[in-house]
Amino acid sequence: MGKYVWHWASCWSDRLCAANRPDSIRASQRAVCGGALAGAVLVGHLFSSGSLPVRAVMGLFVLVPAWVGLNHLRTGGFQFGDSSNNLLLILYVFCVVWVADIGAYFAGRAFGKAKLAPRVSPGKSWAGVWGGLVAVGAFALVVSFLASAGAGQTLLLIVASLATGLVSVLGDLLESMLKRHRGIKDSSQLLPGHGGIMDRIDSLTAAIPVFALIITQLGWLTTGHW
Repeated sequence: MGKYVWHWASCWSDRLCAANRPDSIRASQRAVCGGALAGAVLVGHLFSSGSLPVRAVMGLFVLVPAWVGLNHLRTGGFQFGDSSNNLLLILYVFCVVWVADIGAYFAGRAFGKAKLAPRVSPGKSWAGVWGGLVAVGAFALVVSFLASAGAGQTLLLIVASLATGLVSVLGDLLESMLKRHRGIKDSSQLLPGHGGIMDRIDSLTAAIPVFALIITQLGWLTTGHW
């Protein structure tokens, strides 16, 4: 089943990715897009089947795009403003997720009356989402200034960061939804008190491939050698 889902997702990712890109870049984009699309399909299938193979295949489509995106961020040729440091680029996408979480926490505590998805994650609110996005936008603005980026690059980074922050929220909700569906509180026992490994990286697994894809499309990141 996973083979057919991947084939379907890859076909659609070819349509979504720029056709005039070099083959090496299109391959990276297809891995990210294809994994994301296939993961979406498998989520729906998961809720109609609790079999171990289906869950294992879905796990691959969640983790592999994140790994591909992370390697792309680490090895690709990067240039934004005066910055060309790939390690700072990786740190940036991590910080986007963390800033979104921090902004969501404080905004949710202060204004969080309207719940985002009470059946999935009762603690999350719409105010938290908007607060997190505002914090991410401000963070992107500061980073653009520090990198001596122009107005156009600054605006694009803000948009890319907002999209990444929003996707990180969806990744967090997906992991919560899966735990609710399986009737478990923690994803594993490897990190007692933290809900398991997936609770620590759920937002990142969604954010990393999306951010890598966006900045590749913008021309700030080119494919390197693994």
